[in-house]
Amino acid sequence: MTKKTTLKDLIEELQKAIANGGMTKLTVDAAIRNLSELGYQYDYKRFPPLVRTEDFTDTSSDTPSNLAEALLWKLGK
Repeated sequence: MTKKTTLKDLIEELQKAIANGGMTKLTVDAAIRNLSELGYQYDYKRFPPLVRTEDFTDTSSDTPSNLAEALLWKLGK
């Protein structure tokens, strides 16, 4: 991405890279640079790095686990 990139162009490039299995560190670094040039700067104080993410367990399922989830599903939410 050497030309002046718009946010739309950047999103399309990232979508293509993901669809083609070409999402690499170079792709991400280029996207970060382009976002910075567009005025989007990551705020590390507001959003600090995640820690101990290796202990994460997925508790999601395809079925409601309680009455509230069942009612939301029934309402189509």
